[in-house]
Amino acid sequence: MKLSFFLAGASDADTMEQLIRESMAPCYARHGLQWDSAAFQLRAADTHFYWLLLGGDRIGLIGYRLETAAVYLAELHLLPAWQGRGLGAQALAWLRQQAAGRRELRLRTFHDSRAVAFYLREGFEVVRQDGVLLGLACPLPPAP
Repeated sequence: MKLSFFLAGASDADTMEQLIRESMAPCYARHGLQWDSAAFQLRAADTHFYWLLLGGDRIGLIGYRLETAAVYLAELHLLPAWQGRGLGAQALAWLRQQAAGRRELRLRTFHDSRAVAFYLREGFEVVRQDGVLLGLACPLPPAP
């Protein structure tokens, strides 16, 4: 199974937000948090979003922001039926290619999220904890 990536457009905003909100709902519920659509839209404004496609079907979403020396992975979500099949690792490999020339890849996730084990397997290290959130980072290879 090989992923392809398709740039999401402005007309996809509601669908993207719904996918992310549903994906994050268990963590939000565990921590007594409410989804803030306005805050999401502000963060999304400078995020590059791509649909993860498999055979033409949308099976997930990746979103990232370019920083001076790093790339910030803002979102990586696969529909539940597609999790655990190596597709998240494919998406990260693609993002590492997009990040050529930057020093590291960064992200934040809930400390009790299933995703933590995935990111640790993918070479990330915990670099800080802010309340219920962990900051993770991994170095990127130098640009070719």
